[in-house]
Amino acid sequence: MQGWSSQSEERKLNFNKWISRNSWVEDYATFVVIREEFNMLPWWEWPKEFKIKNNRFLKSWIKKKSEEILIKKLIQWHLDEQWNVIKNFAKSRNIKLIGDLPFYVSRDSADVWSNKSLFSIFKNGDLIFQSGVPPDYFSSTGQLWGTPTYFWSKHKRTNFDWWRKRFQRQFELVDILRFDHFRGLAGYWRVNGSSKSAIIGKWINSPGRTLLKKVKKDLGGNYLPIIAEDLGVITKDVEKLRDNFKLPGMKILQFAFDGNEDNPYLPKNIKGANWVVYTGTHDNSTSVSWWENLDYESQKRIRDEYKFSENPSWDLIEIGMETNANLFIAPLQDLLSLDDSSRINKPGTTKNNWKWKLNRPLEEIEDNIKMFSDLGNNFERTPK
Repeated sequence: MQGWSSQSEERKLNFNKWISRNSWVEDYATFVVIREEFNMLPWWEWPKEFKIKNNRFLKSWIKKKSEEILIKKLIQWHLDEQWNVIKNFAKSRNIKLIGDLPFYVSRDSADVWSNKSLFSIFKNGDLIFQSGVPPDYFSSTGQLWGTPTYFWSKHKRTNFDWWRKRFQRQFELVDILRFDHFRGLAGYWRVNGSSKSAIIGKWINSPGRTLLKKVKKDLGGNYLPIIAEDLGVITKDVEKLRDNFKLPGMKILQFAFDGNEDNPYLPKNIKGANWVVYTGTHDNSTSVSWWENLDYESQKRIRDEYKFSENPSWDLIEIGMETNANLFIAPLQDLLSLDDSSRINKPGTTKNNWKWKLNRPLEEIEDNIKMFSDLGNNFERTPK
């Protein structure tokens, strides 16, 4: 690390200030170095003193590994500086960045390893309870996520410190957060740690109202720049929590055309403007494959009623643009009319997800982006 020791005092000072403002970095860097030491095994398979995070034992080990740990911290600092350049550039163009915050965190993460008492996990890494959702649109056996649920009583006792720091960090990175599995803030589906499916479980209440009030106060008390991902099994308490904080919910057009006139995703049933409308999300088929997988009768009904052309992606984009929703979002795959070979994620499955990359130069997709922009202008969606 000769390179670092020869850096200016000012640079070192900036780094140390950043570290003191970001308390998560210490545990994260230590976690990653230990993991590399033990061949990338999950933390519950590490030797006992490392697994239980015996701080007295770790103190001397951390000293021995100070150089490796410093490298991990420096990487995070550099990434943060690079991200800030992007964020400031976006701000100068009046562009807001939307991030995505999952409700749960991975069992094999620095968060869980260093804060075990906040999670339903034994010290040896076995799950007491795990997360998921009961059978739904995506899966007949429900979705078993394998992440530990929260011990909310401990979060309350610690004044939600872990959650508040988590939100604070996210809002340093982005302007608006799409809060994934928002319904978990009202109540969550709790499954036994040893279960192999999510069919048998229990709904447990969450203290979301108290937490969101604290986060709102932390942000200055005006409003919460959060999009509530309110898909799945949504009950009155979830809607009430969303509406009490005036958070926009989500409307997915691919869910709209089942022939049911009361379908809440149908454009005519989207009341008011406080919504974010999507053609589909990262969990859906692309709009091209959604259309291809519809039966003939459904296709005919939609074609007749909505004058669908030969390009269902752009038809859905136009329908979304036309709604009163304050925000409309279409995945890049739909702008490029791609099929499911470019799908991002298939809920309830563990293979081949989150791998798609755009492998074409921007010049090649410029026309599609311009079409999208022109359509936005036509529907007065582009800020003047």
